[in-house]
Amino acid sequence: MPQRAIPPIRPQPQLPESAVRRLNSLITDDLLDMIFTRGSNGPFSTKSSLRMYLLKMIYDPTFQMITFPILNGLALGPPHIHAQVKLQASQEEGYSLLYWACQWKLFRVKAYWPAESELIDMILKAGGVERVKNPLRNGANPLFFAVKYADLKGVDMLLDAGLTVDHRDAEGRTALKNALEHPQPPIIERLLEHLPATETITCYEIDTSSGLQTGNTFHINLIEWMVEQLYCDYTIVSWVNLGPPPPDNIIEAIHLMQKKGCHFSRESCRCFEILQTLFQDDVTSNFQWNAPEVAMVVGRALVGEKLPQRLQPNIANLKEELESNGESVNCPICLENVRKGVTLYCGHTFCVNCIVRCAKDRSDCPLCRAKLCQDLCFRPGGSTTFSISDILGVSHSFGRMSVSKLTDEQIQLEAKFQGIYSPGIPIEKFRSLLEKDEENKHCHQNSTFTINGREMETETLVDLSAPEPIVRGNTTFLSPALGRVCIEVTVQQVPVLAFIANQNVYTTVSKEFAETFHLKRIETLQSKKFVSVLDAKRVKNSTFTCLEPFVVNLRGIEVTLRNVIVQDPCPFPMYGIQLGMDFLASAAYCLIDVVTYSGEDINVFSRVEKDRSWQVQGSSQETLRFYSHDEKSVHLPLLHFSPFGRDAFLGVSLRSDVKYDQCFWCCRLFPEGMPFCGNCHAAGRKVTYCDSRCQNAAWKVHKRTIEATEPLAEVNE
Repeated sequence: MPQRAIPPIRPQPQLPESAVRRLNSLITDDLLDMIFTRGSNGPFSTKSSLRMYLLKMIYDPTFQMITFPILNGLALGPPHIHAQVKLQASQEEGYSLLYWACQWKLFRVKAYWPAESELIDMILKAGGVERVKNPLRNGANPLFFAVKYADLKGVDMLLDAGLTVDHRDAEGRTALKNALEHPQPPIIERLLEHLPATETITCYEIDTSSGLQTGNTFHINLIEWMVEQLYCDYTIVSWVNLGPPPPDNIIEAIHLMQKKGCHFSRESCRCFEILQTLFQDDVTSNFQWNAPEVAMVVGRALVGEKLPQRLQPNIANLKEELESNGESVNCPICLENVRKGVTLYCGHTFCVNCIVRCAKDRSDCPLCRAKLCQDLCFRPGGSTTFSISDILGVSHSFGRMSVSKLTDEQIQLEAKFQGIYSPGIPIEKFRSLLEKDEENKHCHQNSTFTINGREMETETLVDLSAPEPIVRGNTTFLSPALGRVCIEVTVQQVPVLAFIANQNVYTTVSKEFAETFHLKRIETLQSKKFVSVLDAKRVKNSTFTCLEPFVVNLRGIEVTLRNVIVQDPCPFPMYGIQLGMDFLASAAYCLIDVVTYSGEDINVFSRVEKDRSWQVQGSSQETLRFYSHDEKSVHLPLLHFSPFGRDAFLGVSLRSDVKYDQCFWCCRLFPEGMPFCGNCHAAGRKVTYCDSRCQNAAWKVHKRTIEATEPLAEVNE
């Protein structure tokens, strides 16, 4: 029977007639036998059905990207193993067979191709090693493809052939970033092992434009970028080709990156609020989720409700130990029953206070010497509240050790405000009551205590020196959920209104405000220099102006606003200051009653237990009581802006030609010239802080940053 003619191969180079005959024979005999013998992963029970599929695949232009490179390379033999094969006729640049072989998982999904990483081995042995380092026009090398579409065996072959992990393409991307797009934990771990000591993985610069020579760059945090993929508005090609990655792979990859020194910033907390919306059955999300079921699992892991899969055996053993010991287990440090237990990533459980104290002098687990990660996992069944500071490791809790206690006069004043003051009772009694309530604030929104035989109920004490807590099942932070609120502020002895926005995190002022008080402008930034964190679109119709530092007097405390942003047009009234949550976060101690105006009515809102929002609690003469860290003054370094309104979930960040540095601790952006770490600078890494307070508070994380350049210590025992 005459064989069917095979159409000419469109990709270059064209095969000679002898090669066409050889290719024809290979398809009808050798290739067919090989695929059928090994198995095709497809619905083919007979050779005839497989033959028909192969012929259809060859004639179908959709699959030429798979068949032609492999068949072309095999037909021409090892000397032509690097023939450039185009994806389609209009493509400017073709791929060699090695690049196609590094995508065998894609072939398997699209065309049931049975090859695995031994195809990479065959090509390397046929002369591919000599040209393996030759990148494509955009700077990518075969490792960029293998980390997503091959396996650990194939990645090891390429690394052994001389490819490096720190190689960047023309847009600044590395193979590590490609691997995190569709993570495979064994590959991530291997890439981190080969990462040079001088390479930082916390963030790096990446080109933002379509051209390759512009040099416009912005900073990208790799693990935050992984989370953003869950709700981004663009198509992730590898997810389309292979399907979404398993949630455990994403969680495991994030933890591996954290152990190497990468960490979440404070501004990424909004990402977790967005993820929390998935936990509500009655919430209509405005986001286009790429994989809602994956985002659900990852979100629960990020807020501490789900431990990594590799910790499950440890947790199972812990539960058995708890059951056998009457629901109690001894802390290896204090040798007493665990109180507020936390489980480290190595699986060992301690009292949270014990491990925090221990971590002051060492950065590894006391039992197995495994490196302590940036965060701690709360043991399931423990506290119902999860603190961002504990989960993400970016709070100022270490910096608060040196904060002075409230004076006796402040304690007395606060006791009067709370309605618990009584003459003749020692001031230390009130101090202990207030501090006790502060310690329990995360678990109890309201607290009761007895004094002089009378049961008293305190208002909520909100510690805002650290990021706000996330409560299980709650989709909001500690900020008003209804309308704008105001507090009394004076600037240059002139009363003004300061608003705390619904969704606003950062502080801005209006154009009229800056002009009225003759505040000197440093630089005017057009909106084209800003890009939305959420959708990567430019923010339009706004002008932002940096101001020189000026002083706000708040309840007798001088508040210095540095690098405040002016917004024009401004959505709030003249003389308005848009106070974000980072304004409140500058206080060591703060108790808030929120006043909002609705027409002629005045409502007072305060946080109550078992409620996800703020409830009307009657009237109050006090709108805000604020204590600074040193009781006299506080500096607010602010540069980010978040538009006012419910439709503005995330802020915007500076880009391209705006010169700035990022504080390693609080993650805010500032003009160049901030304090930097000499050790990191000598190692070729740029670690800066906005002021000495952040620098002192970050000493522990900073120490881990330096240690992250060293290989991770192996876990003993």
